Amino acid sequence: DSDDWLITPALTLDAQKTYRLVFEASVESEGSERVEVMLGQQPTAGALSRQLMGKTAVSSTEGRQYTTVFTVSSSGTYHIGLHSSTTGDPFSNRLYVQSLSVEETVNQNVPAAVSDLSATAAADGQLAATVSCRAPLLNVGGGPLTQLTAVRLYRDGQLVHTFSSPAAGEQLSYDDKALSNGSHTYRATAVNDYGESEAAEATVYVGTDVPGPVEGLRFTKKNALTIEGLMMAGVIIVIVPSLSIFIFMNKQLINGLMAGAVKG
Repeated sequence: DSDDWLITPALTLDAQKTYRLVFEASVESEGSERVEVMLGQQPTAGALSRQLMGKTAVSSTEGRQYTTVFTVSSSGTYHIGLHSSTTGDPFSNRLYVQSLSVEETVNQNVPAAVSDLSATAAADGQLAATVSCRAPLLNVGGGPLTQLTAVRLYRDGQLVHTFSSPAAGEQLSYDDKALSNGSHTYRATAVNDYGESEAAEATVYVGTDVPGPVEGLRFTKKNALTIEGLMMAGVIIVIVPSLSIFIFMNKQLINGLMAGAVKG
């Protein structure tokens, strides 16, 4: 019988997070090898006492991925062990582990993102805005949200307000005052004991919006005066025909005066 271990280096795990273990394994020839995944805080077979994945038959010679999701009860340093425990001739086959990774994953009880986030500037150029949103009704797994600790509101990356213990689906509103003139970006997240949701985002301009200077302005004078500029298209349309008519009438007037002149 086989009784072999592959043990990882120390991993720092957080009790507030959920982790996904993924490893790829194969066998050398036909048949199968049994492997289980264990967890412990010391890199020894005796200390790896918590089973993360039950004994599983690995029979692919091409390689196959195996996945399990887990949490830890307390934050700290842990080791993961892959234990081969096939019965029979231990030399009849070989088990290969091509890769192994541990990554954070989203707990299904984390709140979904807030909805209907909007930011409305105050009237008459006042330096204020009203920000509103709706607290989520569901968790990221699509089920009813049973716990909601807070909805946090950030302006330009800084936390400006916290809605404490809102009800799921509650409409929330906040008047943000004493802002600087210009654009501001708001982000809102929902929080509970399992984590923080993805952020919803909205941008608003507050204060007086003064147009900038005209760019690319150029004057040319040939048979008619042309005014060109990025912000002057309407001027070109209006002025050029007017000048053209004036120049035409001016020539006709000169011709008429010359025709009616008396040679002395």
